[in-house]
Amino acid sequence: MTPCSYSELFEALATVGIRTVLREYFNDNSCINTTRVMLEIFRHFGLTARPFAVRTMIFSKAFVERADREGRIPQSDEEVRLWCAEPGVYSVGIGFGIADMPHGRWPGHLVVHAGQHYLFDATINQASRPARGIEMPDLLLLDEVPLAFWRGQGAAISNSPDGSIIRYEPDPANHGYLASPAWSLRPGIEENAYRDIVALLQTKGGLPRSRGTQPLLGIRRNGAPRALPKLSVEETMPDTKKRLQQGDVAGESPIKGVESWRG
Repeated sequence: MTPCSYSELFEALATVGIRTVLREYFNDNSCINTTRVMLEIFRHFGLTARPFAVRTMIFSKAFVERADREGRIPQSDEEVRLWCAEPGVYSVGIGFGIADMPHGRWPGHLVVHAGQHYLFDATINQASRPARGIEMPDLLLLDEVPLAFWRGQGAAISNSPDGSIIRYEPDPANHGYLASPAWSLRPGIEENAYRDIVALLQTKGGLPRSRGTQPLLGIRRNGAPRALPKLSVEETMPDTKKRLQQGDVAGESPIKGVESWRG
């Protein structure tokens, strides 16, 4: 184990470009593989982290602006589709599943619960739809997520750097990812990705080197470095954001947007 602080690790993850390494092994929507690799990385540097299942909605800036004008949010999937006919108005759902889901696929989205209150999402960029006004960062960090969220209550919501709204709904009882081969830290795949990223964090990220080979339990963005988006769920929110946080929509679950797929 080679200890460092959460802030040191988050800063290094943001600056060394781990997305390029991850894409050598996985697709952008491979949240199970990626989360397993990230957990090994946190453990390597002496930091507590665990997997956490969620469902995620992303609403474009234009979607939120229309909701502000209307004074409400859509009350059905059909109304969502009508709204999204307007240029730039769009929403994407991750982890809600679909009626004809292929056998062996998992209806959920997996993120890292780090420390007591950090939510770290290393595959949020799968929701990017530039032509629709949604451009997610490679990595996303939410700070000060309330304890109730980790107990399965409420939602964590905040702005994305592109002006979109991201809403995470906890789903702590959804452990189906444990049955996936992607969770098994396979030699040559997840294991190699873990080792490549640790080496990158140590050579380019300035994190401490280990004094010996680390046992396993079972990340090179091109261009100038930039800070990892760190979003607080405690920020002041207009009425529309509050509605999205409270799930103030028709039916028993939040609107699933015009796209929804497995994480």
